[in-house]
Amino acid sequence: MVPNALKLWLAGSLVAAATLAASTEDNMAQSLMKLRAEVEKLNTQITDERDETKAQMRSLILEKNELDATIGREDLKIKQLEQEIAKVKKEIATASKNSEGIKPVVVKAVADLKARIENEIPFKTSERLADVTRIEQQMNEGLITPQKALAQVWNSYADEIRM
Repeated sequence: MVPNALKLWLAGSLVAAATLAASTEDNMAQSLMKLRAEVEKLNTQITDERDETKAQMRSLILEKNELDATIGREDLKIKQLEQEIAKVKKEIATASKNSEGIKPVVVKAVADLKARIENEIPFKTSERLADVTRIEQQMNEGLITPQKALAQVWNSYADEIRM
Protein backbone atom coordinates (compact mmCIF):
# COMPACT_ATOMS: atom_id res chain seq x y z
CA MET A 1 0.00 0.00 0.00
CA VAL A 2 2.79 2.29 0.53
CA PRO A 3 3.81 2.23 -3.03
CA ASN A 4 0.20 2.98 -4.05
CA ALA A 5 0.08 5.87 -1.63
CA LEU A 6 3.32 7.14 -3.03
CA LYS A 7 1.97 6.72 -6.53
CA LEU A 8 -1.19 8.51 -5.57
CA TRP A 9 0.69 11.29 -3.92
CA LEU A 10 3.00 11.60 -6.93
CA ALA A 11 0.05 11.64 -9.31
CA GLY A 12 -1.66 14.31 -7.19
CA SER A 13 1.49 16.39 -7.16
CA LEU A 14 1.80 16.12 -10.92
CA VAL A 15 -1.83 17.16 -11.41
CA ALA A 16 -1.38 20.05 -8.99
CA ALA A 17 1.87 21.08 -10.70
CA ALA A 18 0.23 20.85 -14.12
CA THR A 19 -2.73 22.86 -12.87
CA LEU A 20 -0.39 25.40 -11.26
CA ALA A 21 1.71 25.56 -14.40
CA ALA A 22 -1.37 26.02 -16.52
CA SER A 23 -2.71 28.75 -14.28
CA THR A 24 0.74 30.37 -14.14
CA GLU A 25 0.95 30.24 -17.94
CA ASP A 26 -2.50 31.83 -18.17
CA ASN A 27 -1.45 34.54 -15.72
CA MET A 28 1.79 35.05 -17.60
CA ALA A 29 -0.05 35.24 -20.89
CA GLN A 30 -2.49 37.79 -19.46
CA SER A 31 0.39 39.81 -17.96
CA LEU A 32 2.20 39.68 -21.28
CA MET A 33 -0.93 40.88 -23.09
CA LYS A 34 -1.32 43.74 -20.58
CA LEU A 35 2.34 44.71 -20.99
CA ARG A 36 2.05 44.63 -24.78
CA ALA A 37 -1.06 46.82 -24.59
CA GLU A 38 0.77 49.31 -22.32
CA VAL A 39 3.79 49.34 -24.63
CA GLU A 40 1.53 49.99 -27.62
CA LYS A 41 -0.28 52.75 -25.72
CA LEU A 42 3.01 54.39 -24.71
CA ASN A 43 4.33 54.06 -28.25
CA THR A 44 1.20 55.79 -29.55
CA GLN A 45 1.62 58.59 -26.99
CA ILE A 46 5.26 59.04 -27.97
CA THR A 47 4.31 59.18 -31.66
CA ASP A 48 1.56 61.72 -30.93
CA GLU A 49 3.90 63.89 -28.87
CA ARG A 50 6.59 63.66 -31.55
CA ASP A 51 4.08 64.75 -34.21
CA GLU A 52 2.84 67.57 -32.00
CA THR A 53 6.41 68.74 -31.37
CA LYS A 54 7.15 68.67 -35.11
CA ALA A 55 4.03 70.74 -35.78
CA GLN A 56 5.05 73.26 -33.12
CA MET A 57 8.55 73.47 -34.59
CA ARG A 58 7.11 74.07 -38.08
CA SER A 59 4.86 76.77 -36.68
CA LEU A 60 7.73 78.44 -34.82
CA ILE A 61 9.94 78.30 -37.91
CA LEU A 62 7.20 79.95 -39.99
CA GLU A 63 6.72 82.62 -37.32
CA LYS A 64 10.47 83.24 -37.18
CA ASN A 65 10.63 83.58 -40.96
CA GLU A 66 7.73 86.05 -40.90
CA LEU A 67 9.45 88.08 -38.17
CA ASP A 68 12.73 88.04 -40.12
CA ALA A 69 10.88 89.32 -43.18
CA THR A 70 9.22 92.04 -41.10
CA ILE A 71 12.58 93.07 -39.65
CA GLY A 72 14.01 93.24 -43.15
CA ARG A 73 11.13 95.44 -44.35
CA GLU A 74 11.49 97.73 -41.34
CA ASP A 75 15.25 98.00 -41.87
CA LEU A 76 14.60 98.96 -45.48
CA LYS A 77 12.08 101.60 -44.37
CA ILE A 78 14.61 103.00 -41.90
CA LYS A 79 17.27 103.22 -44.59
CA GLN A 80 14.86 104.94 -46.96
CA LEU A 81 13.84 107.42 -44.26
CA GLU A 82 17.48 108.11 -43.42
CA GLN A 83 18.19 108.76 -47.10
CA GLU A 84 15.17 111.07 -47.28
CA ILE A 85 16.32 112.94 -44.16
CA ALA A 86 19.81 113.33 -45.62
CA LYS A 87 18.29 114.62 -48.87
CA VAL A 88 16.12 117.16 -47.02
CA LYS A 89 19.07 118.31 -44.88
CA LYS A 90 21.12 118.76 -48.04
CA GLU A 91 18.32 120.80 -49.59
CA ILE A 92 18.09 122.90 -46.43
CA ALA A 93 21.85 123.44 -46.45
CA THR A 94 21.74 124.49 -50.11
CA ALA A 95 18.84 126.85 -49.46
CA SER A 96 20.58 128.20 -46.37
CA LYS A 97 23.70 129.10 -48.35
CA ASN A 98 21.55 131.26 -50.58
CA SER A 99 20.02 133.04 -47.60
CA GLU A 100 22.88 133.49 -45.12
CA GLY A 101 22.28 137.25 -45.23
CA ILE A 102 18.86 136.74 -43.64
CA LYS A 103 20.21 134.80 -40.65
CA PRO A 104 21.43 137.85 -38.65
CA VAL A 105 18.07 139.50 -39.24
CA VAL A 106 16.28 136.43 -37.90
CA VAL A 107 18.59 136.26 -34.85
CA LYS A 108 17.86 139.94 -34.05
CA ALA A 109 14.13 139.41 -34.62
CA VAL A 110 14.15 136.42 -32.26
CA ALA A 111 16.00 138.43 -29.58
CA ASP A 112 13.54 141.33 -29.95
CA LEU A 113 10.57 138.97 -29.81
CA LYS A 114 11.90 137.28 -26.66
CA ALA A 115 12.34 140.67 -24.99
CA ARG A 116 8.82 141.67 -26.00
CA ILE A 117 7.33 138.42 -24.62
CA GLU A 118 9.17 138.87 -21.31
CA ASN A 119 7.96 142.46 -20.94
CA GLU A 120 4.37 141.98 -22.14
CA ILE A 121 1.32 140.30 -20.64
CA PRO A 122 2.34 137.35 -18.44
CA PHE A 123 0.16 134.86 -20.31
CA LYS A 124 1.85 131.51 -21.00
CA THR A 125 5.18 133.29 -21.10
CA SER A 126 7.30 130.14 -20.79
CA GLU A 127 5.44 128.39 -23.64
CA ARG A 128 5.71 131.41 -25.93
CA LEU A 129 9.43 131.77 -25.16
CA ALA A 130 9.93 128.03 -25.75
CA ASP A 131 8.31 128.31 -29.20
CA VAL A 132 10.58 131.18 -30.21
CA THR A 133 13.64 129.39 -28.79
CA ARG A 134 12.69 126.27 -30.73
CA ILE A 135 12.58 128.25 -33.99
CA GLU A 136 16.01 129.68 -33.26
CA GLN A 137 17.48 126.26 -32.38
CA GLN A 138 16.08 124.63 -35.50
CA MET A 139 17.58 127.37 -37.65
CA ASN A 140 20.96 127.11 -35.90
CA GLU A 141 20.96 123.31 -36.29
CA GLY A 142 20.11 123.62 -39.98
CA LEU A 143 16.77 121.86 -39.63
CA ILE A 144 14.93 124.83 -41.17
CA THR A 145 16.14 127.54 -43.53
CA PRO A 146 16.54 131.12 -42.34
CA GLN A 147 13.61 132.04 -44.62
CA LYS A 148 11.36 129.53 -42.90
CA ALA A 149 12.62 130.68 -39.50
CA LEU A 150 11.87 134.29 -40.49
CA ALA A 151 8.35 133.27 -41.55
CA GLN A 152 7.77 131.49 -38.24
CA VAL A 153 9.13 134.45 -36.25
CA TRP A 154 6.87 136.73 -38.28
CA ASN A 155 3.88 134.54 -37.37
CA SER A 156 4.91 134.71 -33.72
CA TYR A 157 5.05 138.53 -33.98
CA ALA A 158 1.58 138.50 -35.50
CA ASP A 159 0.35 136.39 -32.59
CA GLU A 160 1.92 138.83 -30.11
CA ILE A 161 0.22 141.77 -31.78
CA ARG A 162 -3.15 140.01 -31.56
CA MET A 163 -2.67 139.54 -27.83
